Amino acid sequence: MARTERSFMTIIGLRYKRTHTLLLDLVGDMTDEELRWQPQPPGNSVAWMLWHLGRFADGFQVQIAHAHEELTPRLGIAEQVWLAEQIGARWGLEAAKLGPTEAGIGMKSDDALNLRLPDKEVLLAYVRQCFALADRAVDAIDDRHCTVAFISQHRTEPMTIGETILANLQHERYHLGQLRYLKKMMRRPC
Repeated sequence: MARTERSFMTIIGLRYKRTHTLLLDLVGDMTDEELRWQPQPPGNSVAWMLWHLGRFADGFQVQIAHAHEELTPRLGIAEQVWLAEQIGARWGLEAAKLGPTEAGIGMKSDDALNLRLPDKEVLLAYVRQCFALADRAVDAIDDRHCTVAFISQHRTEPMTIGETILANLQHERYHLGQLRYLKKMMRRPC
């Protein structure tokens, strides 16, 4: 059987979206207690990592929308869900304790340890929404956009759109591995 030719972005897009599915499937059967469990302080909980990944996806979808003039009209995204809906404030979180971009990067260990995220369904609703927007952003990109350089989130040097997608994919896969390990530590099947 002949294999259909697929573009680079089609392949990367499929892997990117598949990672989101794997992450959500992995935590789907976990309880609120399991999501909050930490192996040993200052280890991050499953809930913390989900929040962190949701925040990254939220920032990523806005970055992509503004990375190239063709993408902005396609996506029409102006602001992160986190900011537009004031989710941090609604959840009772102090922005100053969430790191410089309110995504966990640069967050003090004690603040991460004591972060009280909402119950599973509320947290997962935000994460699902951000993953869906990030997936939509990736779907809007084609191969010719991959070499367009722009200043990406958490960077001071230009990166291409392709590099940004791959960096995000690598970051999500890294945390997927951590989440699988934590779930195994709880003696839960993955």
